[in-house]
Amino acid sequence: MTVLWPDFNRWHLYAGILYYQRHYQVIQQVKNEKAVENAQIQYVSDSRCVQTDFDCDSQKLNIHDLVQQYSTQRQDRIKQFLHFVHQKQAKTLEDVMKFIK
Repeated sequence: MTVLWPDFNRWHLYAGILYYQRHYQVIQQVKNEKAVENAQIQYVSDSRCVQTDFDCDSQKLNIHDLVQQYSTQRQDRIKQFLHFVHQKQAKTLEDVMKFIK
């Protein structure tokens, strides 16, 4: 049932909560399947990047180890980027607060 905000009351909220509780296991199963699918997609992407960066056949290196190393480096780059963004956000807020005073 589609209800827009002015007509939404507590019974609609209760119905939504009940619906969620009744379908919680299905929702969790879909979330878990999607997480596995995303992990597989990420692994394939990392494998392709490693294969283009290294000539694994000539160096006789273990491709799985290289993919793990690449994945760790990618995660570190993401953490560094997010840290930079959070620092920049904090500095911007400090500058705004100084301007307001």
